[in-house]
Amino acid sequence: MELKFVKEIMRHEHISDIEIKKVRDRIQRVLSYYTTLKDSSNDKSKKDLFKQEDEDIKEYNAIIDSMGGLQIQNSVAKYLLQNPQIMKSIFNRIINEKIELEDRPFYTVDLNQSSELILKQIIKDLRKSTTDAITIEMVRGVLENFINISDAHLKSDYIKLLNNSLRFLNRYNLIDFYIKRNNTNMEKVNLEGLKIEDNNIINKEFETENLEKKPIEELLFLNVFYQNRLTKEKKKVYDAIFFIEKLNLWNDKEGVENVGDEVLKQLIIKKRVIDRVNEKYKRRSDSPQHIGMIKKYIKIYRDYFNGIFPDSKNDLADDCMQTLYWNLHSRKIYDTKLDLTYKVFEILMNRTKINWGYIQFQLDKNEDKDFLLLGIDFPGYNMPMTVHMKKETLVAFLSGMQASTIPMYIGNEDMLIRNNRMPTNILYKLPEDKKGYINDIAKTLKKNPKSHQYPDFVHHLNSLAKGIMPYNHKQKRSYINVVKLEDSEPEGRE
Repeated sequence: MELKFVKEIMRHEHISDIEIKKVRDRIQRVLSYYTTLKDSSNDKSKKDLFKQEDEDIKEYNAIIDSMGGLQIQNSVAKYLLQNPQIMKSIFNRIINEKIELEDRPFYTVDLNQSSELILKQIIKDLRKSTTDAITIEMVRGVLENFINISDAHLKSDYIKLLNNSLRFLNRYNLIDFYIKRNNTNMEKVNLEGLKIEDNNIINKEFETENLEKKPIEELLFLNVFYQNRLTKEKKKVYDAIFFIEKLNLWNDKEGVENVGDEVLKQLIIKKRVIDRVNEKYKRRSDSPQHIGMIKKYIKIYRDYFNGIFPDSKNDLADDCMQTLYWNLHSRKIYDTKLDLTYKVFEILMNRTKINWGYIQFQLDKNEDKDFLLLGIDFPGYNMPMTVHMKKETLVAFLSGMQASTIPMYIGNEDMLIRNNRMPTNILYKLPEDKKGYINDIAKTLKKNPKSHQYPDFVHHLNSLAKGIMPYNHKQKRSYINVVKLEDSEPEGRE
């Protein structure tokens, strides 16, 4: 019987020449770093590379475990202090109840539900520590103290998370790659003054002592962007390591150029099949089903790939176990990005002077309609950030706030250059000289609208650098009802 994933195996045409080229580039990127290890250490360089990746993953997991449910609890505490009437209403309703809670209560993005949970926890703890009548003022004091402590804790974790992510990106020269892409794109739009001339500017920007000076909101914003980058780049690097292993290229840096396109195409298909078998495995309790999946497909997998890679074992069980650990880590980064995006969204809901909101866009066949695209102009930065957020999470959060609308992002069309959106290759805070540069061009444009080929793009970047709403747009801010968003793109409302 032909199985679903076998049909996927046969879809050769979905792997383009561009994708093949990108795979070659990623293999070269990994081998370049591996070569530096060989040159600086001993014959255990592959072991050293794997050890570094493993240590980074363990550190990453420790940071995420440290953050735990603290992010949502911090959000709920701030929500209650910002909405004293809601806090009073819940307090009055539960103060005389007998309170029973699980040892580790689960907080969700439903703020009403989580607000009641955190107040019950506080009242229960106060009953243990005092014989006095518990008042709402006492509860408010506990919330204020909790926010101070949790803010400091989260800020430290956000800095550690950025350090961990940037260490990986620098290891494979990806920050330098982003800078080159940024500079090329700035040349295309005749804004050479926004090129990054010294790569150390970025490294200095992200030194721990400089990160410690940034407010927690800014660290969150940076983490959303770089976690988004990390989840994509780690998957690519881990795939490249898999390909290097299968092609035995560790000691043949130039050998990838001699590997035929069809061989690489079949290796990509092979990895897709492995990922398909691994995708439902999340925790140890999934092991029986996972083993069952492997047993179900192991013969078809071996029979198919033996005809293509006769010198390989083509053992599905071995290949799944070899890649599962890193696949799980990539998924964890992705989940972390979504959690951080939710936290950023919570902050933005209380910021009327930051340009952010829903972006209408045309879904292609590879994009998930269950996600919404948000745009954010964080004051003082070089470019806007766009990020996807789960619609159901956003709807649940808004419902908890008894709301259903978010703003529309103003000026998305400004970012279109020759009908293509200008990407944000790297995100960093603009130094004063570059702010002055873009401001001078914007001033000239006001006097002579034809002085630059892309006036809307210039004005948008200048507004972003100044931290103001895009002043080349005069329309009122409009809003979208997220709950009613369907597959088609509705119009916003004032």
